[in-house]
Amino acid sequence: MKYTAILLLCSIAASAACVNGYPSVRKEYAGAKYVFIGKVVKKRTVPGSADDYFLDGDTYRVVPTHIYKGNIKGPLDLFSENSSGRFPMIPGREYLLFVDAEQGRLIVNSCGNSDLLSHAEKAVAAVARISHR
Repeated sequence: MKYTAILLLCSIAASAACVNGYPSVRKEYAGAKYVFIGKVVKKRTVPGSADDYFLDGDTYRVVPTHIYKGNIKGPLDLFSENSSGRFPMIPGREYLLFVDAEQGRLIVNSCGNSDLLSHAEKAVAAVARISHR
């Protein structure tokens, strides 16, 4: 019984990060501020926000290489909070990214379709169809 309770609590905690489930590519594209393929060129650790809205985390400088949605004029800084919603990235790698704005920061939904480009073939094909680019 003790192990069942622990397993149940772990299952609840694991799913807590995706309380709204996993959106389809079409739905996430429609709601995103930006959708693009980009290369991470820099990572820096940042403290939590002064208003305590965000925990500490990492900010990734990302250079777009192919833009599907949004008017992007240069590199973007994407924030990833140290929480269950974290979307970690590796400098030097390319990603398909669906980006939202929240409280003045650009973020990536870890429950969405953003992924390392080498793992995102189906999502890239779907985005290309949706965006006609």
